[in-house]
Amino acid sequence: MTAGVAIPLHLAVHVLGLTVALALTATSRRSRGSDGWLGFALGGLMLAASYVVTGALIAPDHAWPVYLRAAGYAALAVGAAGRLVGAGAGVVVAAPMTAHVTAAVAAVMAALAAIRGIVGRGQATFLLGTGLALWAAADLLVRTHATGAASLSLAGSVAVGWWTLRQVRTSLLSRFVASFVGVLLVAVVALASAGGVVFVSDLQADQTATLEAAAEARVEQFTVEWPREMLATGGALAGASLANEISSAVSGEIADLDARSRTIAGRLPGIDVVVLVESGGRVVGSWDAGAQQGPLELADESVIAGDPVVTEVLRGATQAANVIALGERDILSVGAVVVAPTAGGEPRLDLRTGVLVLGRRVTDPRVVAGIDELTGADATILVGGSVAVSTLSRETSAALANLVSTSPSAGLSDVAGTSRFVAAEAVRGTDGQPFGTLVLSVEAGTLAAVEESFVRTAFVTTVVGLLVALVLASVVASRTARPVRRITDAAERVAGGDLGTRVSVDRPDEVGRLATAFNDMTGSLSERDAALRRAAAVEAELRGRLEAVTGSMGEALLAVDADGKVVTVNPAAATLLGRSPSRLVGRDIRRVLRGTDPAGTPLHEVLGGPEDDASRATRGVVGRGRDATSVAATAAPLLGDDGERLGRVYVLRDVTGEAEVERMKTEFLANISHELRTPLTPIKGYAEVMRSKALEPKRVAEFARAITESAERLERIVAMLVDFASLEAGRTEVNLAPTEVSTEVDEVLGRLRERYPERKLSRRIERDLPPVLADGALLRRVLDELLDNALKFSTDRVTVTARSIDDRHVRLTVRDRGSGIDAESLDVILRDFHQADGSATRRHGGLGLGLSIVQRIVDRFGGEVAVESAPDRGTDIHIILRAARSGS
Repeated sequence: MTAGVAIPLHLAVHVLGLTVALALTATSRRSRGSDGWLGFALGGLMLAASYVVTGALIAPDHAWPVYLRAAGYAALAVGAAGRLVGAGAGVVVAAPMTAHVTAAVAAVMAALAAIRGIVGRGQATFLLGTGLALWAAADLLVRTHATGAASLSLAGSVAVGWWTLRQVRTSLLSRFVASFVGVLLVAVVALASAGGVVFVSDLQADQTATLEAAAEARVEQFTVEWPREMLATGGALAGASLANEISSAVSGEIADLDARSRTIAGRLPGIDVVVLVESGGRVVGSWDAGAQQGPLELADESVIAGDPVVTEVLRGATQAANVIALGERDILSVGAVVVAPTAGGEPRLDLRTGVLVLGRRVTDPRVVAGIDELTGADATILVGGSVAVSTLSRETSAALANLVSTSPSAGLSDVAGTSRFVAAEAVRGTDGQPFGTLVLSVEAGTLAAVEESFVRTAFVTTVVGLLVALVLASVVASRTARPVRRITDAAERVAGGDLGTRVSVDRPDEVGRLATAFNDMTGSLSERDAALRRAAAVEAELRGRLEAVTGSMGEALLAVDADGKVVTVNPAAATLLGRSPSRLVGRDIRRVLRGTDPAGTPLHEVLGGPEDDASRATRGVVGRGRDATSVAATAAPLLGDDGERLGRVYVLRDVTGEAEVERMKTEFLANISHELRTPLTPIKGYAEVMRSKALEPKRVAEFARAITESAERLERIVAMLVDFASLEAGRTEVNLAPTEVSTEVDEVLGRLRERYPERKLSRRIERDLPPVLADGALLRRVLDELLDNALKFSTDRVTVTARSIDDRHVRLTVRDRGSGIDAESLDVILRDFHQADGSATRRHGGLGLGLSIVQRIVDRFGGEVAVESAPDRGTDIHIILRAARSGS
């Protein structure tokens, strides 16, 4: 199921899967009273067998283990349903499908049967269904994404394993064994996986080092050994005879020495190129013994004649060697020796007549074939980053060239879909200049076989170790669990009212001491039982009276004792403080009554503690952030019949509505006064100037335009107030109909581009975007408000985007990259009359109603508004509307 994944993941998947499958089999013992226990037993065994086969790689290329797993899923479906309703999954096993598809379908049916919740007569089976569904997804994905399938299988095993632990959580023995095996499972898999990774890494490093050494040796042969051999051979040939021939060619007695070059090449096996150069640097003869079988091209002769090896010999050296490139696909290993008469066995350098150049072609196919035969690796020679010659196919060699160009130290890499070890060594001249690259590579098939062998051994060893540990853990746990079970049975009888129960456990350890303490406890319980019953009756009567009084109160009430511990909480207090009564009773009032008065002083300090004899009252806030609630709080001492101070009573009344109305009134008055004063100032000023002075027509027109703009601003303020009041009162008529988003966006953007020609406004509307259910006029009003805000608070581009979220909803977003909104203001930005900057010196005006109106309109559309923003990063306002084609 997990072929092709890393060793740690493979071991984790199959060892955990086997453990969980065996746990499912063991779980069936606890449900023998139901009709599905046999299905669980058979299903778990078949799944365990499948995990053993695939985990140990016994039949990695066979389908029958997968069909066995499918049969296990079918049996689990029967067990989950508790009757033959789930047996339909078994039919899938015989269907003519791919094995993994068959297993996936059977697992889905088993998941559906489990989620029906019939197993265990109502016990939660969501984890079991989820795990089976994840196993199904892993079977579907295994052919296309092995690592993803392994991860899903691992997650499914965790879910099913967690479900089995829930089934045995009432058994101490089972929990002890499960915990022990779980810890051991993690440790063993981790150690085996780590060993596998180190082992395979060492193998990879050894193989790569071998290839690198072989490549380095072959390159040394090209650049050192071949030139040394050619220099020795050339020195024997470059005597008086060859000197006389070159002199004759120079004097014109011989037209060229191509025939002489061919004779030399024919006498020297392995020599591919012969070039004769006279002392003036001119080529007088050449021969290519390779595929050309004739004189070299003039361009190639010029390259060789001008190479530093020839120049060095012509200037006085007796010999020189180098690696040179001919054209774009040939590399030559060359040796050049001086041609001169000899005297006493030594060349007469003063009578030098030229240079004899011998060359062997590194890019000869016979060379790479010899490397392949010698090293057992496929050889490829690159020139200029391109393949010159290779023993590999064209596609593979091209992929190899691309890999080496981007990663010279490739190591183990993927080459044209095949995993290969790769080593590359540059072929350099004497000056260090690279002329090409020798690349050796071998398929990683041997490594895969070694990995498979390691996985098989590690899996078998791990499973055997776990089984042995399971047996030992069961034996050890049973010795501890047996006396604990006897104590548990006795405790259950005591809980049932039999206070005379005693246990007999003769052990010197903690369990024995627990049994002695249990016997002492039951004796004490017998004596105190009567007193406790009487006290409970009195307490129940008093509590009933108190709860009847406090439960009917609308205000929150808390009563504390003399130590400041909460003893009574009514439902209103639990609601106000956001906690259940059980979590409030018994706690210190200072930890329960968390709030402050307007001055920031904690409420419990202002209202006083249980030692305070005075009555006190204040206003304040309880809770923080969004959960903050404004309250009017009072406190008074709680006295007994004899005047003794028993504690203190706190009463809190929720005044959030009153505070909100006061806030809205204050902000409205502040905003409206600011907004009305802003346009009225230029209207009054310009009008007085026009009345008191004779102005030029041009100036009058400017003042009139300013007055008109201010009047329009006043009109917009009044219109916004009217719209807000209409929406708030529900008088605005909303006609929902299919509306094209692109049409409304284009109309609004068109108006704004005319009004703000200098601003950048863009749109991104998804192709084939469905129409939305909206009122076109109100949707344009929404866009107007959002774009006006974006232009007001940013100077960069403003973008409107729209795309489908799913088949039922469309998201419309207005995005700017302006100043942004801090997190504190983001929580309340949609409130009425709220602005991020509410100061009188703010840069941008407004009533704080724009987003509030947007919220109300979108609510009438049945949509949602969401705001994303951060300081200095801009703001995204999302409008989620219903798609018209959804039938909503």
